[in-house]
Amino acid sequence: MMKTIKNGVNRNASVRAIILITALALVMTPVHATLGGQRFPNVDWNDDNITNEEIAIAQSSFSNAGVLPGSPFYFMKRWGEDLQLAFTFNDTDRAKLRLERAQTRLAELKKLIEGNKTEHVREISDDFTEEMGKCRNYTWLYNDSIKKNAIVLGIVNQNAPDNARDFI
Repeated sequence: MMKTIKNGVNRNASVRAIILITALALVMTPVHATLGGQRFPNVDWNDDNITNEEIAIAQSSFSNAGVLPGSPFYFMKRWGEDLQLAFTFNDTDRAKLRLERAQTRLAELKKLIEGNKTEHVREISDDFTEEMGKCRNYTWLYNDSIKKNAIVLGIVNQNAPDNARDFI
């Protein structure tokens, strides 16, 4: 015989729902910018010149934003990211994760602007800045990413509608 909670909900169904939500959150955790930490021997990210190759690499680094703000599943993506961060205890690994999260926010920002969806631009831009700030003590970790981020932010800002530029 099945045990029920006071309001008649099956306990087994509740446990299954929790497991399902947790599994979905882990699956929905975004595929982060895979090129963010790679090295490119023919590209000097430390010089002041921005080449076409650097632009192409920077833009491709942030192509997969996953679920975007405004989606009914976006909260699950963020919840999965927070859960992943909560179970990351090494400071360097946490900094790497924060960098990935910043790159994901930048990819989201890029996709929102490309889709002319400006409703969440300020929030996502602020989240990007916050994540980059939280890993600033690990500059060796993201030196290459700084220039890539700047290139993508410049392109996003250039393509943004006037009402969104103030928030980028």
